[in-house]
Amino acid sequence: MGGASFAEVTERCPIDEGELVRAFRMCIQVLREIHDAPGAESLQDKAREAISRINRGVVDAERQLRA
Repeated sequence: MGGASFAEVTERCPIDEGELVRAFRMCIQVLREIHDAPGAESLQDKAREAISRINRGVVDAERQLRA
């Protein structure tokens, strides 16, 4: 899957880590709404893929609740 680690992203981003996590989680919510909306299947597939790429590490709230 690849991608930058959270530490790498925070080094390049001038905002607070908590704000960054919040922004990622809000993005995931919008992507879930796109995925669940009726319409083009290819867009739904892209939304699902984007969710899986973003929702990992400290951004994954469900994983944190299970821990």
